[in-house]
Amino acid sequence: MKRSGFTIAEMLITLSLITVAMTLSSKLLSSVLRSQARLAAANYQASVLDQAVHRLRIDLESSPTLQTSAETVQLSGVRWQADSGGLTRMSGTQQERFDLSTVVHLSANASVVVLRVGDATWMLSAPVIAAAALPPKEPR
Repeated sequence: MKRSGFTIAEMLITLSLITVAMTLSSKLLSSVLRSQARLAAANYQASVLDQAVHRLRIDLESSPTLQTSAETVQLSGVRWQADSGGLTRMSGTQQERFDLSTVVHLSANASVVVLRVGDATWMLSAPVIAAAALPPKEPR
């Protein structure tokens, strides 16, 4: 008489395959979750940088003067300072911090402010300062 059912060897092979499949799926799930967290952090950093550049551009467009020193740009009543973790905007007694979690460099020449964040570079021009720096037109 023949018995129906699984042998111990078949059960061990099946359990081994299930274990391998579960290990791979758990590693895949943890990898996806880590990637999602990194993407969320990068997205947040991009929005903070976008806010900082927008704010700096507004300050530049409304300022008739531009002075610079090491990692600091002084506009009319507003001072921007860069450090290893982001940008700081100081206006009177108010201070606004833009944390970027990366090395930031800020410099200026004539009417252009150069902002370097990691490997990216932004060159922001000040139209009011640029127009004031141009020599007057001679009559024809």
